[in-house]
Amino acid sequence: MSERLLDSHSTRCARAWSLGASDSRPKLRWPANRPLVAAIAKAHRWQAQLESGEYASLDDLAKDVGCDRTYVGRILRLTSLAPDIVEAILCGDEPDGMSLEKLRKNLPVRWDEQRTAW
Repeated sequence: MSERLLDSHSTRCARAWSLGASDSRPKLRWPANRPLVAAIAKAHRWQAQLESGEYASLDDLAKDVGCDRTYVGRILRLTSLAPDIVEAILCGDEPDGMSLEKLRKNLPVRWDEQRTAW
């Protein structure tokens, strides 16, 4: 899921990509908040693994990835981010002050509340 999530947004976020010209090959740089993008991708991957039955519970997933169950739960909450907020994050246009730490601690469930908060 995470690769599809990132691929589906890459064309819409074309303005976030820039070409570097330091050598003959173009280099792509993505100004997005990499830790936040990685966490969203991880959350969707873990959610898919739970839904597919690869892991029977959060405890099983946490044990396998070497994390605390609480951490896994907080990361999984990122799957409830409003689609427009996810797109903004992937494009590098996330609202000022948004960080992975803040989202892990205080993420409203309702999309309208998320938009108001950010």
